[in-house]
Amino acid sequence: MDVDKIEAGNDLDALIEVCLFGGTCARCQKRPEDCCERIGDFALDDYCEHRQHYSTSIEAAWKIVESRARWSPYAPWFELVQRPNGYICNFTSNARDSAFARTAPLAITKAALKAVGANHR
Repeated sequence: MDVDKIEAGNDLDALIEVCLFGGTCARCQKRPEDCCERIGDFALDDYCEHRQHYSTSIEAAWKIVESRARWSPYAPWFELVQRPNGYICNFTSNARDSAFARTAPLAITKAALKAVGANHR
């Protein structure tokens, strides 16, 4: 899966729930499989009414940053840099795990997925 090619929205938000937060909705504790019509390549259409909008909301994306000690072996590292055309984010010290996006929430979500190896699944 190429994390850089996933657009902001339900699919990316579902990936965050599955890969970072154990596959359950943070509020209702339902697994995505229990909340959606179809599972396949993380095409989770409105998989949960309580879904956090990690890829589009800075408040939700910041929950990823605050919880990084739970899901990342590189917990002390976090970098978010504003560039002229967007943001670069990294949760590891490896440049290969950096993510560039037009918005901060999108950069945070993509970098978090790269940090846990979702780019290689």
